[in-house]
Amino acid sequence: MRIFLHHQNVLQLTEADTLVLPVDGIGRGLEGNVARKFLKAIDYDSLDELYEKPVAYPFNGGCQWAQIEDIDETHFEYVCALGILSHQAGADHRGFIRSALYHMFEAAEGGSVGTKLGCPVLSAGGRLPAIDALYLMVAEAERFVS
Repeated sequence: MRIFLHHQNVLQLTEADTLVLPVDGIGRGLEGNVARKFLKAIDYDSLDELYEKPVAYPFNGGCQWAQIEDIDETHFEYVCALGILSHQAGADHRGFIRSALYHMFEAAEGGSVGTKLGCPVLSAGGRLPAIDALYLMVAEAERFVS
């Protein structure tokens, strides 16, 4: 596995085939900033429009994949919504991030979904320092290095 770091808007990351969207996996309407910007860019109102079946909530600590290659407004072929944010008191954001990343990398490793993942630094909406989030993400990715 290779990891490339880019200091740019993740929505413009043309090297990626998959856009990773941090969301609050507790319920609808609690998308993160990246997800809201992406939905606005493709003129969609909700994540449910990206999926054949509505997103199954709750899924904090998990992920939901959708193939979106037919949307003209984007070059991404897949979207992977990661349930990592939570507005609940005492939520274990580090645990959510680790678990969601594990499930995402596991699916990507299986080859049935995208493998070039465009992912913002998962700081859980500022609940974790960015450098801590980056190290956590790299540590989880190392589990999948052959």
